[in-house]
Amino acid sequence: MIAYKKITIQLILPALALITASFVLMGCNTVEGAGTDIRHAGRAIEHAAEDAKQPCTPTAPCPPRTQSQRR
Repeated sequence: MIAYKKITIQLILPALALITASFVLMGCNTVEGAGTDIRHAGRAIEHAAEDAKQPCTPTAPCPPRTQSQRR
């Protein structure tokens, strides 16, 4: 009976370690993607703030942004 428990533990611990490592690696990829999304959201907020600084009227429409202003 003791040998059976020892074999079971020897099989379960490596499998549990492998599953834990896979979740950690998936988490790194998720955090990287979240960082990219946050960066894009920040750029969109910056662009909105820049657009809000330039007053636009029906007689003087806003000038289009250039590619360098979008970065």
